[in-house]
Amino acid sequence: MKRRISFLAFLLLASSCGNQNGASQDGSATDGSGGADSQGGTPTGGASVVPGSGGAAAEEPKDFTISVTLASDIQPDAPGTVGIVTWSLEDAVPESAEIHFGLDTSYGMVAPVDLTAVDYRTLLLGMKPSRTYHFQVAATVGGRQVLSPDQTLETGPASNLVNVTSSIHDEASHESGFIVSTYGQTPPPTMPYTEFMNIGSMVFILDGDGDVVWWYQSQVGLTPRARMSYDGKSMWLVPERTDYDGAPIERVSMDTLQSTIYDGVVGASHDGAVVNSEVMAYIDYGEGDCGSVFELAQDGSQVEIFESSDYLPGLVMPNCHLNAVRYREAQMLYTVSDRYNDIFVFDRLGALQWRLSDIVSNASYGGEQHGHQLLSDTILLFANRGGNGGTSAAIEYSLTDGTEVFRYEPGIFSVYYGDVQRLPAGNTLVTFSIDGTMHEVDPAGNLVMTIRGDLFGYAEWRSSLYGPPNDIRQ
Repeated sequence: MKRRISFLAFLLLASSCGNQNGASQDGSATDGSGGADSQGGTPTGGASVVPGSGGAAAEEPKDFTISVTLASDIQPDAPGTVGIVTWSLEDAVPESAEIHFGLDTSYGMVAPVDLTAVDYRTLLLGMKPSRTYHFQVAATVGGRQVLSPDQTLETGPASNLVNVTSSIHDEASHESGFIVSTYGQTPPPTMPYTEFMNIGSMVFILDGDGDVVWWYQSQVGLTPRARMSYDGKSMWLVPERTDYDGAPIERVSMDTLQSTIYDGVVGASHDGAVVNSEVMAYIDYGEGDCGSVFELAQDGSQVEIFESSDYLPGLVMPNCHLNAVRYREAQMLYTVSDRYNDIFVFDRLGALQWRLSDIVSNASYGGEQHGHQLLSDTILLFANRGGNGGTSAAIEYSLTDGTEVFRYEPGIFSVYYGDVQRLPAGNTLVTFSIDGTMHEVDPAGNLVMTIRGDLFGYAEWRSSLYGPPNDIRQ
């Protein structure tokens, strides 16, 4: 589906006298990060001035030229839920722009426009399959906002490669957003696990209703971690290997039309975390001793940040086993889990700040851990054997005295992986990876949402598919 449209844009006055509701003077969204759960409506910024309407004097209206297509129209394997919009504005260069889109003309979702992109190319992300979507370009020119008339596009069918079901148990408590994760099927009993490791995982995104709105087949084998880039334009994929020598990292554009495999990164395994718009961190198994943490830039350059062998003397893999890495932007600190031993906290220069064993022993939470999140005064972790009877649990400890302040253990066991994330309003997303279960629970541990599949990797909750991820900024 591709069409080209030329039409008149209507001028919106953005003066303070026409702004009665506290909207920004240029009429733009507050941060361009609205997702499927964003509070939307008609764009703010003043009254629409239509010729003959009796409104304030308007400048000469401009012509928009817009082209829209689906990623799947370019590459059949690409998701038909990604819209690609290019546009121009006659005789004008906008100071800023965004595209409002949604299931009706109240829109509710906002895609920021990169004005440095050729033809202002913008992706519409987070759309549901087989639906009619409305969209409108909003551009600021000369301090005033011009809007294109409403346009529509039809999204393609759902993927049959991601078999995930969702149930919302408490709509009022549910924190609607997006979940980025990976999906795999349980290997047949006759297939060697080493062969199964070479099968690419499906990477997927769920919206706040639990619908699959994006998918991609990893090209680097079994992939427990998928992380959207800091700017929301691409997806980093980190594979795993059982032979402890790692594999290359892949980065794919969000329209899935361009993929870069970093062949120079041959030791990546298990997990990665975005740091800023150019850099991500990953766990490296390529040195033969205990694992390390490296930073990788989009241009392929890399630098070692942390060597866990310095703090685990005498150990070699598999007795040492880094399996999860996170980054907290507010403190510019990394945390990395060694499965059987500890969680280390260090800065971007690699200097160790403290370790979890300084506060609580790993025996207190069952001796094994994977996913975790450093918060302002607590640390949240997925304890693989921290629940009653050796099941898995999400546990939160005070950084002041090691007091346990939160626990969730529903009797589910995940021997590998497992993840936790605190959501902005206080709920917690807990991923029991190998059991193929995700739970969103409220602060009291009440079940809010259930997501089921065959098996999952790690999971990342985002309020929007544009801009920095939530978990590193809390």
